[in-house]
Amino acid sequence: MKLSVEQVQEFYKNHPQNETANFLKNHSAPVLRLFSDCLEVKGNDVIKCLKKSKDVLEKVKTKYTNPNTVKFYLQSLLWLIDQYPGLAKAVPRDKYFDAWQASKVLMIEHTNTQKAEQPYVPYSDIQEKVDTKYGPESMESLFISFYKEVPARLDFYNIMIGGNNTADKYLVPDRATLVMRKYNKTSDKHGTKEIKLSKELMDKINASLKSNPRLELIVFSNRNASKAIVNLLKGAGIKGSLNTLRHSIMSDPKTTPEERVELAKKAGHSITTNMDYIRKN
Repeated sequence: MKLSVEQVQEFYKNHPQNETANFLKNHSAPVLRLFSDCLEVKGNDVIKCLKKSKDVLEKVKTKYTNPNTVKFYLQSLLWLIDQYPGLAKAVPRDKYFDAWQASKVLMIEHTNTQKAEQPYVPYSDIQEKVDTKYGPESMESLFISFYKEVPARLDFYNIMIGGNNTADKYLVPDRATLVMRKYNKTSDKHGTKEIKLSKELMDKINASLKSNPRLELIVFSNRNASKAIVNLLKGAGIKGSLNTLRHSIMSDPKTTPEERVELAKKAGHSITTNMDYIRKN
């Protein structure tokens, strides 16, 4: 499949929405400006240009410094990719989508002037206090380490060990993968999630399973997940709840926009929901 600039221009010209006043200004013009530099090198082939997503995205980020402008250009480009027949399958659409999501993070961070609803507590401080109180090999410590990589609401109970094809949530240790078919609130929208866990976390999980063999990954005496976390934190001298942990992850100033997009995927919600957790210190 080859796509020329002339074909793109014709597509915009004949699109039903072209009857609106700002259609070409908001859709065609920014995209054609993005293509101009790329096509000088790649020739008159838009697809060949867009396949080099890293080069295109780097050009956008370098040329435009205002976060809202970056979002505007990427949104226009993503619109074309989604609207032009067959284009989404011919180019790395997911790369452009994630970049657009990250641009929304930058824009919100740039314009966010709200005061913090609660003080930011570094996650490393929480881990240290929990380790000091309960021990680094405890179930409590494992949960804090686990939640850092899987910040998914109250879904840490009933995670079965092993590739159990009938379980809603299960851990496959030899693949270092957590599979979640059903989870709180958004599983119907986002579908099954497969989350790769770090070697550091898997080492901790395997050590825990060796010293305490069990069928479930996380087990607390209190089966009320919300109360279990409140009690865990309280025992470590931390006043808070599951939201305290989520704020600590989502509000980390060291987290890049791209990392926030990945966190949103793991948490099973949109990037705008993710950004609700960001607060000024």
